[in-house]
Amino acid sequence: MDAGSWDAGGDADRGDVSTPTWPPVTDYAAPGPFTVQRDSDTGPGAAYDIFRPATLGPSPRKNPIVSWANGTLFGIDMYQTLLRHWASYGFVVIAAHSQSTAGGATHKAGIDWLVAENARASSIYFGSLDTTAIGAAGHSQGGGATIAAGSGVPGPAGIVATLPLMPILSFETDKTIVMRQTAPMFNVNATMDNRDPMGLVANQIYDGANRELVQAAFIGIHEDAMNPAMNAPTLAWLRFKLMADDRAKSFFYPANACGLCRDPAYRQVRYKNTP
Repeated sequence: MDAGSWDAGGDADRGDVSTPTWPPVTDYAAPGPFTVQRDSDTGPGAAYDIFRPATLGPSPRKNPIVSWANGTLFGIDMYQTLLRHWASYGFVVIAAHSQSTAGGATHKAGIDWLVAENARASSIYFGSLDTTAIGAAGHSQGGGATIAAGSGVPGPAGIVATLPLMPILSFETDKTIVMRQTAPMFNVNATMDNRDPMGLVANQIYDGANRELVQAAFIGIHEDAMNPAMNAPTLAWLRFKLMADDRAKSFFYPANACGLCRDPAYRQVRYKNTP
């Protein structure tokens, strides 16, 4: 299966912005039905950018939240294709400017800010966000930060799904975070990652996981978090966990017959603590 053309079958209503359910998806790699707006220099301390549907909602449909954490040497613009992809399907993505994201603090601050905005009557987000559907994602150092946030570091942020891409854990001072996850995780590693050439981080995550884990090894390099091949499987995970998209589940389950399992772009798909 071509990683760039995931097809879940069925008919997508790409123009629907009026119903309380999210439009179904036929091709998870294709742009979504919503026009994306980028709000720069916003969030706590004006230190975040937000990628979101230009029109939020409408009620009673509410937009899930995804927090993004950058890698050490990579800024938001390098990830914007991926973040826009998620936003085009209805997610509100808050991305910290910082490239020093270890410890999960940028995740918590961004999520807490959006949750507060959802409750503030004069905010554009007032009543529009699904604060029960919050995800955290990140690359490299930001992947480690995502694992930290998924363990409740530096404090609870309501995260219900995590998505670390090519994570490294060397920046994390708390070495117990892998074993203290509070949410399901989809972890993508790279087979030719010069930051983890022996796959030690991947094994550390797999061995330590005590919650649902789907771990896939993409045949590529550390920088392939920016590869368009990431668009479909990452979107599927977010829709599966944050939008109750049953079609998206087929990317990951059943084991050995899932979309990722049959995709030649991936060498290995492993599971821990499956539901």
